[in-house]
Amino acid sequence: MDGTIIRVVNTWQTTICVQHWAPSPVDGGCFDLAPGKSSNLLNPSSSTQKVTVWASLDSCSKVQPCNHGPSSGFTQFEFTLHGSSNFDYYDVSAVAGFNMGVSVFLTNSSCPSISCVTLESCEGATKENPTHAVKSCLSGTSNYIVSFSSPCQKVCNIV
Repeated sequence: MDGTIIRVVNTWQTTICVQHWAPSPVDGGCFDLAPGKSSNLLNPSSSTQKVTVWASLDSCSKVQPCNHGPSSGFTQFEFTLHGSSNFDYYDVSAVAGFNMGVSVFLTNSSCPSISCVTLESCEGATKENPTHAVKSCLSGTSNYIVSFSSPCQKVCNIV
């Protein structure tokens, strides 16, 4: 990954379980992230390019096993590092479902951010509009900040 950092942020008022999966070579894992905290995503192996990241509202000990891809029902951040023509490609997808808001910000201001805070305002792919809104950035020029947030933008009660 040549030093690219994927930083995950929890803006919920409860712990979330952040999960990640790379299909080739097979790699995956999960970790609990407390409210208001952030953590760097453990780097997939150097030969891994494609990774999907999603989160659920609970401790990792109470959710699906951490060593496989996402089930349906989760908002997903998908990225390919060092892809075609030496670009990173990334998107947020709610095609398989929407369970929380996801926004992706890049440290390189010339690279576009993408947000899917609510299903109605989602800039990513949805069931109603499945054409992926894939963004790109020159590989190695930016780090990624992935923020998981409440679809009611912190004004609702989270139980």
